Amino acid sequence: MPESAVVLKFGGSVLRKESDVDAATHEVYRWARHGHRVVVVVSALAGTTDRLAAEPIECSPAEADADHTADDACDQRVRAMAARLAEGELETAALLCLALDRMGLATEMLDPRQMDLRTTGPLMDASPVSVNCNILRGNREGRSHGSVVVVPGFVGVDQRHDCLSLLGRGGSDCTAVFLAHQLGASHCRLIKDVDGVYEWDPLATDAPPRRFCRLAWNDAVDRQNGVLQRKAVEYARDHQQPFDVAAMHRNHTTRIDQGPTALAEDNGQPDVHLLSPCRVALLGFGTVGAGVYDAVSTLPEIFNVTAVLVRNRFLADRDLLPDDLLITCQDKAIDRQTDVVVEALGGVEPARSLIACALERGKDVVTANKTVIAEHGVELQQLADRYGGRLRYAAAVGGAAPLVEAVSHVAAGPGVASIDAVLNGTTNFVLDRVSDGCSMSDSVREAQDRGFAEQDPSRDLDGRDAADKLAIMCRHAWPVEITPDDIRRADLENMGNGIIRQVASAHFDGVAVNAEVRPMSLTTTHPLAAAEEEWNIAVIQTCTGEQRVVRGRGAGRLPTTQAVVADLLDLVRLRAASMLPDSTTKQQLD
Repeated sequence: MPESAVVLKFGGSVLRKESDVDAATHEVYRWARHGHRVVVVVSALAGTTDRLAAEPIECSPAEADADHTADDACDQRVRAMAARLAEGELETAALLCLALDRMGLATEMLDPRQMDLRTTGPLMDASPVSVNCNILRGNREGRSHGSVVVVPGFVGVDQRHDCLSLLGRGGSDCTAVFLAHQLGASHCRLIKDVDGVYEWDPLATDAPPRRFCRLAWNDAVDRQNGVLQRKAVEYARDHQQPFDVAAMHRNHTTRIDQGPTALAEDNGQPDVHLLSPCRVALLGFGTVGAGVYDAVSTLPEIFNVTAVLVRNRFLADRDLLPDDLLITCQDKAIDRQTDVVVEALGGVEPARSLIACALERGKDVVTANKTVIAEHGVELQQLADRYGGRLRYAAAVGGAAPLVEAVSHVAAGPGVASIDAVLNGTTNFVLDRVSDGCSMSDSVREAQDRGFAEQDPSRDLDGRDAADKLAIMCRHAWPVEITPDDIRRADLENMGNGIIRQVASAHFDGVAVNAEVRPMSLTTTHPLAAAEEEWNIAVIQTCTGEQRVVRGRGAGRLPTTQAVVADLLDLVRLRAASMLPDSTTKQQLD
């Protein structure tokens, strides 16, 4: 099943320093988790291009010899300058690619030559003319290379001289709009430090300007206020390519398209959640809890942690937490002025009771607790529906691999015929070591030493962990109630030759679900054979005969944190959207 493409562009106004790159991963994941192939275009970090441009470029002796005319030497200097200025964009692309990989997304980076982005015109102010869309879509050798691809903006390859070229000042906007048009992208979003285009610069005067919710291409060309590159808008107009201007994590946007131009109905007010940060109570401060606390603490304009529940305040790492946040009383943690409760305790109790208590009080809840959701998810969802709260648990299945979202997306469309997935990283490691000739006991011990396995790995090895996750996926795929006990399991002793993986499989015959977890021998070309160490992969077969392959890191602090924070940001946007004028709500939400 082909993925729809989304093009996101991050400029120097939001990527001002290296630490901003981590914040950008949440915005990328926002789109990747909902089934899009995300093409991310990045500018150099703020000030980098100016710094590189100020450094002198000297002519080499070869350029000044008798075989080169003065024009040749000048041309060589222009080529050298273009290559030098491209370094900033390439560096940022590499930084973001590494950050996305750490967060657990299957990501690749492409430079202008790898994607064959060709340009024409002056080397320092070129215009794009062609690109290899198959490579951007990850279709090389019949394989998908990840859900996200990161490319440097502003840079192409001159089709006449086969050297690097630049698309002019602000040219990353042009790269993004061009790629969106070539890919037939469903969305193109230019992410800025403002949440849209305003009547005038909000900082230029005390009189607050109004934001445009929609701006016609010709009107956007005329409004040269530094937010948009003129060349990008003209390309969009000439090729009928709509795009949005927005800030990270926001609902507000300005849509640039055929028009008509219209002002927003919010009278220039900022997103509601900026006026009132979401209050978060965190239950647990272990690996996941501490990761979530660190992540939301970097977004103080969106989140405010009101309480952190710990079992023993004197055993908690008090260097990392303000003392007034620590709470040992469970009721107080939920009662303290809270909008969302994040459960990160693990285990069944008291986690289940605390989630139920929060939902009964109308709170939203986010959890990564697969056991609780697998065994009690149906009853907890009923509580959420009854009392008006929302229950989110994307991190419970697959970590940063958006498996629940992918299954839900297919179920809402063509329908799910079957699921085959590798859902446990411990078994990936153990099975590979056994294939290398190690004994089972030695392989498990090495997995424990390297942090892939718990001290008691029995839930991983006997398939209970995978069965929990598969049961949750099945509920989102089909109108059935299935528990982990309904899923057949086989231990890892029954293994054949080739690449062995513990595969969780399920199919629906229209009445019941047939599901099992067992070791399987896979060919090297099978999509699930690529699952190594903590990586999870799912192959979702649609009722129309197409395939959807989803992958990502299924465990670890950062991947799990990424999924929890994504759920939190979704809840914040829903909360803000509920306060928007009705006529703008549908446009604001993705």
